[in-house]
Amino acid sequence: MWPARATAAMTSKRLMHAVTRARGRRRAGIALAAGALSALAQAPIHLWPILFLTLPLLVWLIDGAQAEGRRAVLSCAFTGWCFGFGYFVACFYWAGHAFLVDVETFGWLMPVGVIGGPAYIALYTAVGFACAPLLWVRGAARIFSFALALTAGEWLRGHALTGFPWNALGYVLASPVELAQAASVIGIWGLTFVAAAVFASPATLTDDRTDVTRPWLPLLCAIAALVALAGFGWLRLSRMPTHLVDGVALRIMQPNLQQDSKFNYSAKAAVMSQYIALSSRETAARPRGLRDVTHLIWPESAFPFYLTTEPDALAQIASLLPEGTVLVTGADRVGAPPLGAASSDTHTSIYVLDHRGSVLALYDKVHLVPFGEYLPFQNFLERLGLQQLTKVTGGIIAGDRREPMALPGAPPALPLLCYEVAAQSDQ
Repeated sequence: MWPARATAAMTSKRLMHAVTRARGRRRAGIALAAGALSALAQAPIHLWPILFLTLPLLVWLIDGAQAEGRRAVLSCAFTGWCFGFGYFVACFYWAGHAFLVDVETFGWLMPVGVIGGPAYIALYTAVGFACAPLLWVRGAARIFSFALALTAGEWLRGHALTGFPWNALGYVLASPVELAQAASVIGIWGLTFVAAAVFASPATLTDDRTDVTRPWLPLLCAIAALVALAGFGWLRLSRMPTHLVDGVALRIMQPNLQQDSKFNYSAKAAVMSQYIALSSRETAARPRGLRDVTHLIWPESAFPFYLTTEPDALAQIASLLPEGTVLVTGADRVGAPPLGAASSDTHTSIYVLDHRGSVLALYDKVHLVPFGEYLPFQNFLERLGLQQLTKVTGGIIAGDRREPMALPGAPPALPLLCYEVAAQSDQ
């Protein structure tokens, strides 16, 4: 046992020395690899224990940068950018599929989205890491300096230019659900700080005893923190059991449409036909189809047209819904253009419709997706010939407020459309 433990300690020491002495391409490679591997901690894989291996590498890289004097800030910023770039490419590569919906118009932008987007977002991580030398201390306390620097970069990413908080580090503690309950007290940024500190703690295992008397203590405290989070979550969930509302029966319809059908007006008849057929289908759970359903729910980007400008589509919906059943659906909405504007006032919205096709409630999306639904500096970039993926001249217009939506026969619900789920979680 003792020889094996001594060998492991020596191996860890050699790794630490190799990382702290890394410069240039080697430093970049380590940070990039750490970022890409860290993405495995997020959904749907949830391999968050891997962070016990990747985040200590970052602490050691920052340790090594401290010996560079005035260049420490730049070295740490470079490390943060490389880590962020590797992390965001691995997390957001799937966004490239959006550019293939209209290949002729947007295909050439795919490398910009898959590579350029993460390269830009990683600047926030770089800013956070650039603060590390200003906070850095010797010994175990530097784990908190690292956590603070990383959290600062993540917070900045979640707020600058309307914010892009997807896959903030704190989300790795979303599974199992017991760990996520602490967000109710400290929020996603508090959970991000905890995650950074917990998973970076093994970095002290290789510290000299002159700096850390008990190098194993931070890791032990980190494990205790995870146990405490799980215990708090279990207690909170056990005291707040799920309550079902009597008399409410939901049916969620997922049509699995090809992405280009959602923007192709000529597909209108096929889209409506598929929606009607799937929604009214009789199943073993619902042998009477929609007659036992109180709320039918359709997707966010439901129609390749403006719903309220198509009377025949509203008539089809009215014919589909039995009395007492309402439809909750996403749809683009067009209003009168603002005074002096050259384009229509287009919103991404949620409608609540009854069996007569009447609009009972309406919500306009407040937090829009940059470059997807609007362009920063919209008028200037449009004059250069650029357009967002929705191709709406002038961009989608954001709603002015977020408030609970009244649903007949059900409790009020706070509407969140797509990106708003991630953006709202940092509030």
